[in-house]
Amino acid sequence: MKSRILQLSILRAFAALSIITIHVTSGQVLTNGFAFILNQVFRFGSPIFVMISGFILYYLEKRKPSPSYFYFFKHRFSKVAVPYLLWTLIYSIFDHRQDWLTNGALGAFIEVTPNIGLHLLTGTGYVHLYFVLIMIQLYAVFPFFYRWITWYPKRLLIASFFIQAAAAHAIYFHQIGWFTLPSIKIAYTTLALNWIFYFVFGLYVAQNYQKMIDMNKKNRLILCLSLVWVGALALHLVDGYVTETYAHSVKPSTMFYSVASFLLFFTLLHVLDGERRARWELAITRGIEQIAGQSFLLYLLHPLCLSLLVLFDQQINAASLWLGTSGILYLWTATLLSSSLGIYLINRVPKASWLGGTKPNHKPLKSLASTTIEPRRA
Repeated sequence: MKSRILQLSILRAFAALSIITIHVTSGQVLTNGFAFILNQVFRFGSPIFVMISGFILYYLEKRKPSPSYFYFFKHRFSKVAVPYLLWTLIYSIFDHRQDWLTNGALGAFIEVTPNIGLHLLTGTGYVHLYFVLIMIQLYAVFPFFYRWITWYPKRLLIASFFIQAAAAHAIYFHQIGWFTLPSIKIAYTTLALNWIFYFVFGLYVAQNYQKMIDMNKKNRLILCLSLVWVGALALHLVDGYVTETYAHSVKPSTMFYSVASFLLFFTLLHVLDGERRARWELAITRGIEQIAGQSFLLYLLHPLCLSLLVLFDQQINAASLWLGTSGILYLWTATLLSSSLGIYLINRVPKASWLGGTKPNHKPLKSLASTTIEPRRA
């Protein structure tokens, strides 16, 4: 595995930019129709991230099987767990920034420390860190899933579907007031049960990758997937608007829409690779390559940059620069640029991997559709 899969890298970069779009538009979904549409259309971002994670982990494990669970924990699991710990601390300090100004470092430390353990267990360190906790849960069970997908792939796929579907329906019915779930110490949406099918689906796609490439050669497949995607999007938009569940990504309509999106985009990228490779490879800029390679750090860092931009605007501008349709575009661009600068700086400090960073990749991407080389790293 010396090279990434070109299509997967593009899809991962797209998912990363989709999540930025969701966060940028979230403050105006009730006042701006454009913001609402964008926020809902790009809701596939996090689910696709989970699918890609399952895909990549499968290939990494296939390339170099872990001799023990401890080995997997050290070489794979820790790459998610350590950044989660450090970013929880960073965001907790950011949330208590006024204490630093009022009470000094010692006072702020006293305020922050008691809550760190709770934040780590519940994913409440900041608005987006719950998703990293979900990935930690999925990473923890991956060695068992890897064995099961090898022995009983269809059974595991079907079982995971019904488990996630049941969990998603339970939360959805709670959200719309049909019944009330019992209170627990952690948000139900943070439990891996609500994301397990996405993860197993990624494993299954990786296991059957060559078969999927062969299917992509069928001309009618694109049309069928496009119609399914349009229908899934329409259902997702109507559901979010009518039931007022637009702020939630754990619900049946999102599950249907996310899987339809992955299949359509995955297929489109491979069809383009087969028919217009010379053209579209020229269109893959180094920026897209770097977004894909730095997607984990981009996910961890961008809410901090977004919050700082909003705070800065509130201090200097009575009529916010970020309001309205043009404001959304300005804020999205500013968030991406400031996050890119932050990623550049973080990757040039020792132990950048502890914060989710990775050494920039300057090698050209290759498609698995045209080579037997497998992806280099997650």
